[in-house]
Amino acid sequence: MRRKVLVGMLIICTAILLLSETGSIACAGDWPMFHHDLRHTGYTDEKIPDDLKLIWSYKTRDRVVPSSPAVADGKIFVGSWDGKIYCFGEKKGSRERYTGI
Repeated sequence: MRRKVLVGMLIICTAILLLSETGSIACAGDWPMFHHDLRHTGYTDEKIPDDLKLIWSYKTRDRVVPSSPAVADGKIFVGSWDGKIYCFGEKKGSRERYTGI
């Protein structure tokens, strides 16, 4: 009986892991982790202009954690030393939400 429960739990956990990896489709502009992808290549096929300009900024209550932001679904997620994870709209920089860590 105990073995059946363990096997069942293993199957469920495996299914959840597989679905979480393939359940969402990444867009070309998404940068969901450090250096872009699982191999950490830091490469994207996305085209960028030669004359980049700052279009928005936001001041958190403390310094931003020195790490790469996660970018997905038109949102940018950054951590701050104030103990919060901030979520911003990619285009206008509007703060959509933040959560305490």
